Amino acid sequence: MTLDDFCVENDVAVYRLEPKEQYDAAIIGVAMDLEAPKAVYDWDLLVQIMVDRDGVTHEEAEEWFDYNLPPDLVVTLKRLT
Repeated sequence: MTLDDFCVENDVAVYRLEPKEQYDAAIIGVAMDLEAPKAVYDWDLLVQIMVDRDGVTHEEAEEWFDYNLPPDLVVTLKRLT
């Protein structure tokens, strides 16, 4: 089931990153928040998408997401190392 299918089936809107054509590949689930459902993203895959798309370093992509992702709109899962 795609995220769009989930939204239609459950009559909800899920906050997600744009361009969704690229970032939807990193979605691993949906967090059912009291205010609105949020897309849950695989952190490593989000970073890799930006590295591949924009030609930035891994560190630059992580820094960009750390600074620009609104935590009240999306959820990311980082690996504990």
